[in-house]
Amino acid sequence: MRLECAMVCDAVTVRDGLLHILGGGIGRVPRLGFPAPLDNEVALRLTMTPDEVKAQHKIEIRVLTSTGALASTVTGEFSTSLSDDRPVGTDVSLSIPISLRQVVVPGPDRYEIEIVVDGQSLTKLPVDVTLASAAPAAAGGA
Repeated sequence: MRLECAMVCDAVTVRDGLLHILGGGIGRVPRLGFPAPLDNEVALRLTMTPDEVKAQHKIEIRVLTSTGALASTVTGEFSTSLSDDRPVGTDVSLSIPISLRQVVVPGPDRYEIEIVVDGQSLTKLPVDVTLASAAPAAAGGA
């Protein structure tokens, strides 16, 4: 299995095997207070051999603190199949949207979002979660 693409984004959907990414490439996430939801998604695209396609796969998204401590985990399973019109022996690409909306981070830190498939770490995506300054009050006047 090979990783083609992984990025933190505001939103991702898949249609006809294509990733539709909104606000991709996030590396900084300001929050007004902590603990706070990460409230992002991960766009993931994998390439598998025909033999790998036949199996059920386990995916784990680990959110790690700057010290390597586990802050949160998202787990799931996925599978796909070979289409009848695919040439024999060719690899299969699979687009996977992963929600991190339920992930809560305890405080500001440089987190790493580690993508693990079938026990193999494929990549780590760094995300700086910061304390945002409050928005300035709107100027009123008569």
